[in-house]
Amino acid sequence: MRVRATGRPRLVPRAARCIEFPFHGGRVRMALGAASFALRSGAALLPVFSVRTGSRFVTTIEPALPSSLDLDREEALRALGRAMADRVAEWVASYPDQFYWQLDSLLRV
Repeated sequence: MRVRATGRPRLVPRAARCIEFPFHGGRVRMALGAASFALRSGAALLPVFSVRTGSRFVTTIEPALPSSLDLDREEALRALGRAMADRVAEWVASYPDQFYWQLDSLLRV
């Protein structure tokens, strides 16, 4: 993880291949490494989220995101990245107190 002179960590490494998507009134950069690996290997891409409840964490593993084998690779990467961004947006909306500290780094307005 790189740290800027301000001391704020970058949540997405500068060299990571990313695509920007609309996200809660701004834009978010989603790294495509997991989507790329899923498409190359045929593995399912499962959204996994953890939220704090009191002094415990609850982890949810959701069903696999749909991947379209009939799309070319670039379109398939965009579709998987968009699907993941949509799922993250739903979790942020459901648990805003769990994500507020990351939003400044994630969003580009």
